[in-house]
Amino acid sequence: MKERTHIYLVRHGEVKNPKKLFYGRLPYFGLNNRGRLQVEKLSEFFKNTKVGAIYASPLLRSRQTAQALHRYHPKVKVHFSKLLLEWGNPLWEGNNYYDRNSKLVGIYRETPTKLHIKGAENMYDIEKRMVKKISNIIENHHGENVVIVSHGDPIRIAGLHYKSESLDDLHNKACTNASITALVFNGGKLIQSDYKEIHPRAEETFWTKTRKELA
Repeated sequence: MKERTHIYLVRHGEVKNPKKLFYGRLPYFGLNNRGRLQVEKLSEFFKNTKVGAIYASPLLRSRQTAQALHRYHPKVKVHFSKLLLEWGNPLWEGNNYYDRNSKLVGIYRETPTKLHIKGAENMYDIEKRMVKKISNIIENHHGENVVIVSHGDPIRIAGLHYKSESLDDLHNKACTNASITALVFNGGKLIQSDYKEIHPRAEETFWTKTRKELA
């Protein structure tokens, strides 16, 4: 019987973004006060888990989330990989959410696989790099518990891939800040999945009131 490998896909905590920008891969967007509380709760959840490795996107918010997890696992190495980055979409980066092209936003919301923006990744690009990295992690960490800190769309896309579901279901899957998408593999085959939220969620803020609008 092959060893079971537990992959915990963790989204970073809530970000300080008072201007409501689509920040994407822009630098200097770190956690806000609630985000820091979220990742502290997250780190407490993993406190008694034997973690074999921590992998993270190199963006500030992901590094801060990984650092919070690392406090309870100081002997575990933290690896950073560009394959775990946020969706690459320079056309929208730095713009207010409401200033984006409404037609493109509609495609992204309804049938994201049909969204093609010059210079931006498409959904299959994200799928390819996420699966490449996760497959590599499974190969190198047989039978271990591995935490991967990444971003909303890449995490949801990875989950859809391994469950053999359409990437157009992207916005039907929850992935709140500091949430955990758990995937259990027997060898390289997914045998179990789960989703958890163990942190304080934002209530009646810009983000929750306009969640459907912003997708």
